[in-house]
Amino acid sequence: MIRPFTVFAALHSALLLLSFGETAAEWNPPSVVTTDDIRAASADVLGRPDIPLMGEQGWEEDVVRVTAAGMQWDIGMSVHRPDQDDDITIGADGRKVGILLLHGGSGDFKSMHRQARML
Repeated sequence: MIRPFTVFAALHSALLLLSFGETAAEWNPPSVVTTDDIRAASADVLGRPDIPLMGEQGWEEDVVRVTAAGMQWDIGMSVHRPDQDDDITIGADGRKVGILLLHGGSGDFKSMHRQARML
């Protein structure tokens, strides 16, 4: 059974690899991405060595306390980033590339660690 996230990651990887070498101003998505293209791009990405991540578990946790509606709310988050700053991807605009993953509710946050590791 193919997991939806694996399909997303493979498609995302294929689009990135098919556009490699072009600048952001020139890039246009390919009109057709074949299944073989997706499989090849996915195999390429999954075959790369893991990048060491910060934290003992591969992430660092943080909690922010916000006061709203007369109550205090603790908002927990985890930050997944490479151990070495040189391993952080830089976009065409010269800025660090990042992504924000939101979970769907109570207990669902644990699935975000797996997805963040894949990305």
